[in-house]
Amino acid sequence: MEFEKALAVLFFSSSSMVNTVVNKYLVTSLRIKSKFFILSVQTFVIVLMLLFLNYFIARKDLVLAREVAHVWGPVSFSLVLMIYSGLQANEHLPISLFTVLKNGSIPLVALHDWIFFGDALGALALASFLLIFLSSAIGTVSDEKRHSALGNQKFSGKSVTFIGVGWMAVNCLSSASYSIRMSTTVKNTNSPSTVASLYVNLVALPLLLLFSAAEAASLGVPSSNLRWIVISGGTSCLISVATACSARIFSTTTMTMIAALNKAPMALSGVIFGLEDVGSGWKWASVALAALSAFLYSVSRSNPVHPKSVV
Repeated sequence: MEFEKALAVLFFSSSSMVNTVVNKYLVTSLRIKSKFFILSVQTFVIVLMLLFLNYFIARKDLVLAREVAHVWGPVSFSLVLMIYSGLQANEHLPISLFTVLKNGSIPLVALHDWIFFGDALGALALASFLLIFLSSAIGTVSDEKRHSALGNQKFSGKSVTFIGVGWMAVNCLSSASYSIRMSTTVKNTNSPSTVASLYVNLVALPLLLLFSAAEAASLGVPSSNLRWIVISGGTSCLISVATACSARIFSTTTMTMIAALNKAPMALSGVIFGLEDVGSGWKWASVALAALSAFLYSVSRSNPVHPKSVV
């Protein structure tokens, strides 16, 4: 059992890192602007891989009926908004700042659980939220100064950093919505991890194809970089399955802890693969604070206080 947990942690951490790096490569190095086309190809690859995994490997019974769209539709809509806003933010932000700002979904989920389920918000949780705000502010200012020093801080009359921050705000909201809806639906339907991932992506695919067709009219559909987009679909499938598997094995607290420990390697991956510069000490201070904030939140969840209370 401990070996299985260790594998799950390694699978989740490595797949999230690889997926983020590949998506960053697509939208910055390859400069692919047709993001819905990217997401459509990725989702199509995910569906094919999950169909193979479920039917030929796991031998799971699949019920592809109209009820599937009704049950998984809200989760799929949140998924589409989350992955699209994530690509947009990834284009305008370095991976390190993207990783820092991703913590913004934590207080949103915590607030939802406090309002609807009476989960307490203790002193440690509130301290973690303060650190999330502080790390985000330091990271944003540090990146803005970096753009100013390079002389490329303007993008269509607006700050590149704050365009990315705006998309990250959308991403945090949609990520929180996806996490809440996915968890609730999986528990209500008692669906296996790979089956749940398949249903969500299968329902999302027609919506992505529709948006992709509309987008292609103005941006065109890239073809020379299709190989990399297909590869990114494979990495997206890995993170989709890894998230579902980890959610089934670990508690929310443990998942938060894993995400906290994964902050530094995720931030370093952009430097290691040459997708961003080393930056200033303030940049890494924001990463450290982001990791600490997630760690404090996980500790607060393991030491609950009285329900419906705010200390």
